[in-house]
Amino acid sequence: MPKTKVFSTITGMGSIYTSKGFKNVILRSGVNLLYKIACARNSIVFFQNSIDQDFFIQNKFIPKEKAVLQNGTGVNLDRFG
Repeated sequence: MPKTKVFSTITGMGSIYTSKGFKNVILRSGVNLLYKIACARNSIVFFQNSIDQDFFIQNKFIPKEKAVLQNGTGVNLDRFG
């Protein structure tokens, strides 16, 4: 049986990474572990922004070779703002 390829998309990491409260600092450790486990078998992980992509690579959630930056789903404020 052929190995199934797994692809994930990270659209944004959320307020747990932007908030400084003590609760978020504790939760972040657990979420980091879950991201690492969830991405371990991915063939490719797509990111919608370079900050999240860099965070995953720097924290060794995925190797750089598995990260792909794609255009996000947001509105281009320079064009439509």
